[in-house]
Amino acid sequence: MRSKSEQNRGFLNADESDKRLFLCRGRMRKLFCAIVLGGILSGPGLRDSDGQPSLLNRRVIQRVEQEDVVSKDTVRFENGDVLTGEVEQVEAGVAAMKPEMAENELAIPLDAMKEILFKDVKVEGSFAADRVVLVNGESVLARVEGMRKDKLSLLLPSSQRAELNVENVAAVAFFRSEEVLAEENFDQGLPEGVRFEGGRWSVRSGRLVQSDPSATECFACLPVTQFGDVVYEWSVNTAIGGSTGIYFLASGPRLSQERAYFVRVLRKYLYVYACINGDEVYCGSYRISLHKSINDVELRCDADRGLIGIWMDGTQVGLWKSGAPIRAGKYVILRADGRGAFDNLRIVRKKGAVRPEAGDDRGSADRLVLVNRDVIMAKVREISQNAVSLAGSDGEDLQEVEREKVLWVRFARELKPAPVRRKGTGVFLTRSGDRISGELMSLNEEVARMKSGLAGVLELKRSDLRKVIFRETP
Repeated sequence: MRSKSEQNRGFLNADESDKRLFLCRGRMRKLFCAIVLGGILSGPGLRDSDGQPSLLNRRVIQRVEQEDVVSKDTVRFENGDVLTGEVEQVEAGVAAMKPEMAENELAIPLDAMKEILFKDVKVEGSFAADRVVLVNGESVLARVEGMRKDKLSLLLPSSQRAELNVENVAAVAFFRSEEVLAEENFDQGLPEGVRFEGGRWSVRSGRLVQSDPSATECFACLPVTQFGDVVYEWSVNTAIGGSTGIYFLASGPRLSQERAYFVRVLRKYLYVYACINGDEVYCGSYRISLHKSINDVELRCDADRGLIGIWMDGTQVGLWKSGAPIRAGKYVILRADGRGAFDNLRIVRKKGAVRPEAGDDRGSADRLVLVNRDVIMAKVREISQNAVSLAGSDGEDLQEVEREKVLWVRFARELKPAPVRRKGTGVFLTRSGDRISGELMSLNEEVARMKSGLAGVLELKRSDLRKVIFRETP
């Protein structure tokens, strides 16, 4: 029986010679991609029709290591030492810590620490949080209760109520519940709205089948709007023919994509590609163990951060970090080269608030992006629990847009990058991937009180914190 850490390795069942060959090939691939992309990226930067930066001038997917489950609080010191145990509280710049291998409690000055990594905890319940992005690019999760005049009223997961100056806020993304984007078991014949090209597609015994063994580049295209945190699940028969795969976050309805990710399964390997302006850039592969002919594949894609997790038959086989995250897509494409069979297709957008796309909106109007990706340019006057109010054409009358139809609001104001060095402050990283910097004022079993230069004093739930990285002092 393999341990969980062994199951989660990037390539499974490989001996040492295989690993050395894989690493060598990985270096060659990186060199090849750098050479090929160097020619592509030498052109000027472009923007797509939906306002996203083009995939030109971006890096492709990179393999990332998975973090082990942390069962104890861990303190790393400036001198390289590491101490595990329980950080019980922080007060007046001193942390009280009970070390794992000692009986007596220690008092440790925060100035001696490089970072605190908090143990993983099981989070009970759910908090429907919006995402507030500050003008320095940092963000925090909180429920937006309203905006009137120059104040944004928030309710934090810690139950603290806070008010922010609107001039310090760059954007607000609203919480959306989990939504099933597509679900098809192919039990009722060919689904409506699906476009087929190449091969012989049909439904047999409750599966979508491409039955021409000599046909290649055969696809079934589904129109599906995708953004945020999306899970893709499907079953594939790996024993009847050639390779099968899926294009996701695809910009167009055909195989030649301006931008998309492509994952395909061929024999005992799973391959990952980034599609850039019609070309498929090979990014790497994972060795997989197939113990049966019908296999379940799952992709968990955080489109905003470019994190792509890959599962096969319930075991994680890969985790990727895209240096060029694709933020949204309009299509999902199933592909078969030779015979192939698909079943149990399910695409779900998980609940949460997306990350507003960066923009250079200084000097223009505020921007509302709707859930269908339409854009409204107008001055945002107020935000209530039900609507976003916009200034009318005369600048006085208010027009309302239902809040549930708004994906995010981006204010037209200058961005101010956070300083790299500030004495006495730390960077608070949350398990949601958000970060905010400030002074750690106090910490107990429930909350951490921190003071941000832009957001004031905030109380963050300790269970939501992944780590605090203390900034270097000048």
